[in-house]
Amino acid sequence: MAFKPKDSPRLDPNRASDPVMKQIKLHPGFLKFLIGATFGVYALLLFLGLKTWSIMLAPFFNLGGLLIVLPLIHFLVSWTVVKQDEWAALFFYQRALKSADAGPHFLPKGLIQVVRVPKGLKQFQAPGEPEEVFHGDEKEVLPPGKVWPIRVTTRGPREGETEHLDVQMTFEWPFYVQYQIKDLFMFISRVGSFEQAQRLIRDSGEAVQKQFASERTMRGVVEGTIEIDETLDNRIRDLANEWGMEIYEARTLAPNLSHSVATALSQLPIARLQAEKIKSLAAGERVRLEEEGAGAAKARSDFLTAEADGREAFLKGEAAGLAEKKKLLDISGETIVAAEVASDAFAQASGILMGGNSVAELATVVDATRDALKKNKENRESKS
Repeated sequence: MAFKPKDSPRLDPNRASDPVMKQIKLHPGFLKFLIGATFGVYALLLFLGLKTWSIMLAPFFNLGGLLIVLPLIHFLVSWTVVKQDEWAALFFYQRALKSADAGPHFLPKGLIQVVRVPKGLKQFQAPGEPEEVFHGDEKEVLPPGKVWPIRVTTRGPREGETEHLDVQMTFEWPFYVQYQIKDLFMFISRVGSFEQAQRLIRDSGEAVQKQFASERTMRGVVEGTIEIDETLDNRIRDLANEWGMEIYEARTLAPNLSHSVATALSQLPIARLQAEKIKSLAAGERVRLEEEGAGAAKARSDFLTAEADGREAFLKGEAAGLAEKKKLLDISGETIVAAEVASDAFAQASGILMGGNSVAELATVVDATRDALKKNKENRESKS
């Protein structure tokens, strides 16, 4: 939804801003009358001066000479020059007479007033040129020749607004206006001066900016640059249309953030790249560890499988050997196992001395082993 100021109708930003109010009525004939009357007074004073030349008011000073000098002095000081880069409006005590072209003009002093305005396309920056703006605290006293900046405040973030610029912020927000005077007398009668026009334009533009910012976070302000520029141009165009001015362009300038905030924002791309780099390295390390872990696990699994296969083969071979012994010797399996136990006992007992008692003890071990195996076999047979 397009931004719309609450106290102004939405206008077409592409329309021309030609003056639409009734033109100021001029009186060029009255200007001619004033100039003619002035020369008539000159002639009368010169005539009286000649008539009273002999009347002395003081030594070496007579009335006639005074009456002749006065019109000459007035005639000389009544000339003015209009420059090529300015327009001049002629008035007779607030009564509009006519505009004056560039060049010298005889304008009777004391009867005709001249108001000069710049000619052609002009531009000014609100609230003032950069060197005129005072950036100090508003509690301080405004230095002479300085103006306060336009400070606006955004709203705070709402649910789901988590970007870096989704914050509440107060910042300075200047704008500029390009304009030209189209109706000189309407401008003078409606506004009076460029200073007053600039003051009114600033107040109107500032109201638009503050309303726009109050409805958005800082990110919304940045993203809505085109929208605020169209709205600002539209509002000022409509306002100046009643002053005899044509607005060619009105645009906001980049928000003037504090140095610390601007520095932090300028470092965001670097921080994001560093974060992406760290994230990528972490992902690579994770993959490496997962692959190494998988390899180690597979190696362990292969080792255990091989060990189990070897053990199974060993047991099968051992069982086959026992069966073959039983077949060849025609003795019970219990006896063969008992003999194997005895063999292991002899192999481990390297320090045993072959005496009577030792041999008897060994025989006892063999008999006990054979009896135990035989008993286990009988139990299994009885259960089956």
